[in-house]
Amino acid sequence: MNLQFEPITIDRQKDYLELFSRCTQKTSDYSFVNLWGWADEYGLKWAWDENMVWIKQTKPETLFWAPIGL
Repeated sequence: MNLQFEPITIDRQKDYLELFSRCTQKTSDYSFVNLWGWADEYGLKWAWDENMVWIKQTKPETLFWAPIGL
């Protein structure tokens, strides 16, 4: 799998919220407002793969969060 991470933008908010709404367990860390609001501080980026969104944190170190979606 070759994921292309890009900055989190408001342009894909609707797409993200559609996938996030399908999650049975939700945490506020994964809310769109949280991701978008803290994107610069933590270097958050996302990559899209069919029915999933992968989140990568790049500050202060690189971490991969659990994916969101089906």
